[in-house]
Amino acid sequence: MIIYIVIAACDGPKLWKGTVSLRERLSYGVLMLGAVYLSLDYALDKKWPMLTQLIDTFFTAPARSIVDSLRVPS
Repeated sequence: MIIYIVIAACDGPKLWKGTVSLRERLSYGVLMLGAVYLSLDYALDKKWPMLTQLIDTFFTAPARSIVDSLRVPS
């Protein structure tokens, strides 16, 4: 966690006071949240869901409905 605090201290002023767009800030934030989540999961030896399981939970139903709508009736 100390490493992430140092990274935030170094990158924070550049992100918030620089000429960084909102899209870049959001991308950076999402990547850092994923990294912190996986680091805590590993360091604390928790049995939290992996990121692939979380993504699968959110996208399985929409993907199935898209595939079903593209099927040709026989």
